[in-house]
Amino acid sequence: MEIRNAHGKEEVSCMALDVHQRRLISAATNGTIKVWNLLNGLNLHKLETVSNAEVTGVICHHDNQLLATGWSRLIAQYSIAFSEDIYVNADLSWKSGRQHGEDILAMDHCPGLGLLATGSYDGEIIIWSLALQKPITRLQTNQQEKAHLPVHRLLFLQRRAQQSVLRSGAVLLSSQNGSVCCWSISGPRHNQGQFYAPDGSDESVMGLSTDQENSLLVTGDTAGLIKVWDISQYALSAADTQSAEGLPSLLHCWRGHEMAIVSSELLAYESQLFVLSISVDRRACLWTPQGSCVGCFGQEQQWDLNNPDTYQTNREPTGPIKEEEERTEDSQSRVSAGSFICWGESSEVTGTSLSAGDSQQTGSVWRSCF
Repeated sequence: MEIRNAHGKEEVSCMALDVHQRRLISAATNGTIKVWNLLNGLNLHKLETVSNAEVTGVICHHDNQLLATGWSRLIAQYSIAFSEDIYVNADLSWKSGRQHGEDILAMDHCPGLGLLATGSYDGEIIIWSLALQKPITRLQTNQQEKAHLPVHRLLFLQRRAQQSVLRSGAVLLSSQNGSVCCWSISGPRHNQGQFYAPDGSDESVMGLSTDQENSLLVTGDTAGLIKVWDISQYALSAADTQSAEGLPSLLHCWRGHEMAIVSSELLAYESQLFVLSISVDRRACLWTPQGSCVGCFGQEQQWDLNNPDTYQTNREPTGPIKEEEERTEDSQSRVSAGSFICWGESSEVTGTSLSAGDSQQTGSVWRSCF
């Protein structure tokens, strides 16, 4: 399914799924938010715009309560559970006014702890209570460095948060330029360690994802590199500072794109894991965690996730692959900036379907649009 000009001429800035994964929420650079039926592409709701500024984060938590934030620095809440009206009013009861000094760039939530995290351009991270709708903790890197560490991504480690013995350790990750910072929500010392993920200097990590066990971490950076890290023993507890010194074990690394990666997700299909990467080169590609290319969405050649012989890496590396890549680029180049494509579920993909289970964040979809 393809929806063209979803927000008119405005670019789509972020997307999310509702809790039942039946509806898609899209937001744009002009502050508009819309809800779509994933089966037929029908626009179910248009949410009240609270600002003309870019929306950088949308999430759905219990009972399909939608939270949205962005450059407005406000947190707006919408109830889309039972509404049959196309226009849904914003609830601005969250005590979010003037909390962040700069634009909010990232947001994530932890249902198990009842927490929401927002990160801003100046490097500040605020932890909110979902029940009280107000801040409870503020996290920040070194004051002298904060101007150089905008928070690009936030990622709660949901499985760690469910285990009381691990809650004193890192349960929240942030990517701030090229550094991946590990944060504890409780205790006097919040920063549990950090490491620089890219190979080159002055790069940023824009893709941050983990598996359901919080054992593997996938990073995608602006140099086009994809890395898979072992974080199973990294920053497990506040008392274990040694485990967070230096880098976690790097398992695999490969160049996924020639241009910057803007999103990467670790997906599960049956007993297999796959990495989805999206880049400003207008490609959405699927990989094995070892770096073998399954294929690019939109390509003509069909692949079967249950049959590695159909993966692009294992096909005859002759002219047809190059021609196929050119056809993929051509088909994706025809998609305008304000459009997006939805892929269904199947083990066989021709560019119109994707077989994958949920990543750690069950409501997540890739955060980039063509």
